[in-house]
Amino acid sequence: CLVCMSSTALVVKQLFQKQKIHSQYGLNAVDILLFQDLAFVPILVVISSLTQLENPVMYETLLWAFARGLVSIILILAMGRWLL
Repeated sequence: CLVCMSSTALVVKQLFQKQKIHSQYGLNAVDILLFQDLAFVPILVVISSLTQLENPVMYETLLWAFARGLVSIILILAMGRWLL
């Protein structure tokens, strides 16, 4: 996720320097990049959950991975709303 976050930071910095951060395409670009960053969290949780179990029951593993990803996204959104 380091690459995702750094690309978001780089684009926001560029848009801010060119004073285009509040333009329509600037807002759309930031929205898409943040969505990609948030979508990466559940994918990472699913992959790590599937590799940690020796004899996984697939639906149970995916359910736990989905639950952890959902909790992660809720926490990220809550922290973003609280901090921003």
